[in-house]
Amino acid sequence: MANIVTIGMVGAGRACELHAYGYHHCHIPVRLKTVLARRKEQIDYAIHKYGFEKGITSFKELIEDPEIDVIDICTPPYVHKEEIIAALSAGKHVICEKPLTGYFGTEDDPVPIGQKVSKKKMFESLLEDLEELEKKVKESGKKFMYAENFIYAPAIIKAGEIISAKKKAEFYT
Repeated sequence: MANIVTIGMVGAGRACELHAYGYHHCHIPVRLKTVLARRKEQIDYAIHKYGFEKGITSFKELIEDPEIDVIDICTPPYVHKEEIIAALSAGKHVICEKPLTGYFGTEDDPVPIGQKVSKKKMFESLLEDLEELEKKVKESGKKFMYAENFIYAPAIIKAGEIISAKKKAEFYT
């Protein structure tokens, strides 16, 4: 039997629910060891509903746990980059919920950012973040997995089945 993969999950909201469901239906042994959340009621719910062994409020404690193999990041995207880098630096594999990252502004940006900061500046900043993340992943030697579920959405699966059955794709506008 394959080794058990031990999971530490960051965040206990909707993405936690989706990921926990996936772990309960995967074909390898998975241990849902620790869930991290800000509020006790979120932790208690995740333990009860999804089967985590324990809950904590410290990210540092989570990434320093020697039993945890994978840090599954289910937090808002503005903290993804920081959490990914910290988890990789701690020697953990990482799964990150979508969207991976984005432009979240700087202290000097005028508000509202989406109207007053150039798209060019936002895009270039995003590319810099992606290059930094790519470099960290390569340096770490760990796996980085991006959690994108649209390819498994029922409508997409059904469309794939129809295309496969017809042996061709017909698209109408």
